[in-house]
Amino acid sequence: MSRILFILFISFGITSNLLSQIVLQPGMVNRGDEESGLIEVGFRAGLGFRAKDRFENNLESFTSTFQPGVYSRSQVDGFRTMTTGELLLRTGIGDNQRFGIALGTLQYDKSSLTELTSDGFYTRLNFNLYTNYLIFTYHYLWDFHKNWGIEGGMGFGANETWWRSDGYAISASEYFPQKGTLRGNGISFRAEASLNYRVSELFLIQFGILVGVNQVASFSGSWNGSAATFYIREDGRTTPLSQSRAVDSIVLTNQFARSLDMNTSYTSLYFSGMLRFSY
Repeated sequence: MSRILFILFISFGITSNLLSQIVLQPGMVNRGDEESGLIEVGFRAGLGFRAKDRFENNLESFTSTFQPGVYSRSQVDGFRTMTTGELLLRTGIGDNQRFGIALGTLQYDKSSLTELTSDGFYTRLNFNLYTNYLIFTYHYLWDFHKNWGIEGGMGFGANETWWRSDGYAISASEYFPQKGTLRGNGISFRAEASLNYRVSELFLIQFGILVGVNQVASFSGSWNGSAATFYIREDGRTTPLSQSRAVDSIVLTNQFARSLDMNTSYTSLYFSGMLRFSY
């Protein structure tokens, strides 16, 4: 995690330096030294939307069996919307620029996976996914009126994604509860733009849009009481396996398996409110 943050911080500094070469157009206001000693503290709430991606496609290839000749069909519902909440801290660094951090949570809407197998088993899993993140941000402001402005920026950081599951597998004569908690770490980055309105010298509101990406290389945790994760087999099917069973399955079926990863992008509309202080 610390290595990821170090690399992102260096990359962020280089990118910020390049963006700082932007020249104000005639008619726009450069507050420069006036805001170099500014601190902004606030909150942000947003509603996001995402399209179907590889992570969801892999989940739709879910299977609960390794038995040859047993066929299964799976379906995933949900994952389309999400809500975000953030705490913001920014400081003016001169020439209409802001550097800051955003600490937030992205909550995916509740989703479910269902599977029906040819040997008579029906499986239903309910998912609760959310991502906590810390992002370093850089913004540039174009003030076209005393109280109105446009802001554009980007952010790089790290995330921790939690994936909680519960459900059951049932047949005509058997019932098996299913429960798991998985966690993964990765990187997050985004680009955003907003319309700013300065209510007073002490308060600012924003209406904006952002495009973000969260990446998680793998998940680990527990499934039905054992250390486990989701694996993608060589045949493309996805299944939760304990570590010991994963090794046995690879040996017995002569199939390679890799951990399920997550690479998801989303678009969010947001509202922000920030208090402004000078030092």
